[in-house]
Amino acid sequence: MAGPTYALRPYIHDLLYSAPPGPNKFKLGWRDGCETGISAAGNHRIKFYYKFTQQYTLVSDHAYYTGWKNGWNYCQRYLFQHYTRKIL
Repeated sequence: MAGPTYALRPYIHDLLYSAPPGPNKFKLGWRDGCETGISAAGNHRIKFYYKFTQQYTLVSDHAYYTGWKNGWNYCQRYLFQHYTRKIL
């Protein structure tokens, strides 16, 4: 059985792992920020699976926080563009 995120369109879940190359903390920040961005732009069904995610112990780490901000911006805008164009 697939995980709960695959109940949605698979490309949404794939956004979490589309981080550009960088250190591991950057990639972790990307996943957390992307999940938050997906939740921010998503409908009620998406918000059921994706929540605000940020590791408070790593917020002061530059690589993590840069990844978090970049992931949030990318994923939130990606979903927003698709919803406004009614592509989904």
